[in-house]
Amino acid sequence: MIYKQAIQNYYLRDKLDNHNDIKNEILVMIHNAHDGNLIDNQNNQDNEISKLDWNSHADFDRPWVKLLLPSLIDKLGLMAYSMGYEGIFMKSIWYQQYEKNSIHDWHVHSENYTGVYYLEYPNGAPATELFDTKLNIPNVSEGDVVMFPSMTPHRAPRITSDLRKTIISYNFNVHQLNQERLKQVKNV
Repeated sequence: MIYKQAIQNYYLRDKLDNHNDIKNEILVMIHNAHDGNLIDNQNNQDNEISKLDWNSHADFDRPWVKLLLPSLIDKLGLMAYSMGYEGIFMKSIWYQQYEKNSIHDWHVHSENYTGVYYLEYPNGAPATELFDTKLNIPNVSEGDVVMFPSMTPHRAPRITSDLRKTIISYNFNVHQLNQERLKQVKNV
């Protein structure tokens, strides 16, 4: 087998434009949601997430999803466009809340891209860690939207202090290459 590192995984990051307008409303909706569940030790991994609604990931009629989705799709669409794609097709979306001792160990996702929207991200909370021949920790702040290839191993490190971090995770596919945009990239 020949291994040559030619392509490294990457991530894109940008701010969600209306984060400050929707943050508190979404947090109240998540607090009042009755579909949260706990993942604990699946596949011999260290997974202890305080609250999540993964079991509803394909339901786009949840109130918090209806509030967030238009601006999130716009942002992710612009990010995908910057890489030469015409648009995105959202496949799944769910929240995860982490409190003291919560962790989501190394894993990968399905679809072309995945990512994290940092809905609630207090000082001292660890960022999602990415791995591609070396550890990569994105420099993020609350309100950031991050996307990266779904096959990138990543994890949410253990929360070791008394705080709460709330993220929205999603999986999506890109479609149709933008030939004009690719020509621009080629000339750079």
